[in-house]
Amino acid sequence: MVTPVQFDPEELSVSLERLAPGRRKMFAASICETLLPLYSHFVARHGWGDYAALRHILDVIWLCAVSPDDLCCDVDKLQERCERVIPDTEDFPDLWGSRALDVGSAIFEALELVRTSETTHAVNVARTAYDTALMHEDTEQRAVESDSSHAGSEVYSSLLVLEVCHQISDLLEQCSRPGPEQELAQALRVRYSRGPLNG
Repeated sequence: MVTPVQFDPEELSVSLERLAPGRRKMFAASICETLLPLYSHFVARHGWGDYAALRHILDVIWLCAVSPDDLCCDVDKLQERCERVIPDTEDFPDLWGSRALDVGSAIFEALELVRTSETTHAVNVARTAYDTALMHEDTEQRAVESDSSHAGSEVYSSLLVLEVCHQISDLLEQCSRPGPEQELAQALRVRYSRGPLNG
């Protein structure tokens, strides 16, 4: 079995502190882009939720990342809207319910980042993506243990964790490069909407 890279929040926090506040928001928004399609899968499976609401909120976060105005949106109102569409895992106790909860939690944390610019919220968004991959790994491992036809899945799932860690590292590098904010934000949106978690 492939050994996953450990998530190091302290090291990530140090790296994020070196970024301008707008770049930290781009970092968090990019990870949310990676996660967001999981919510769409949840809605399709359960017929509950509001993908368009979370899509809109994430669009606003992107706008705030490139806006010089610290008060570019009503964070309280967006967080209320976000909370209304996060599923209760007691009502949806399957893996998709947990994934949708992760998506909503990450976007909620990104909104806190918009409000405060505090690095800890960007770290929490990254931790959510990592934990989502670990949950997938744990689920796959249990399937392997109960069904020999899943042989090899544990390698795939561990590689998923590795890929998420690689994505976080790559994203930090992208956000550290000089260049126009609008162009970088657009490039990141396209690139990270195709991340390892959204298939």
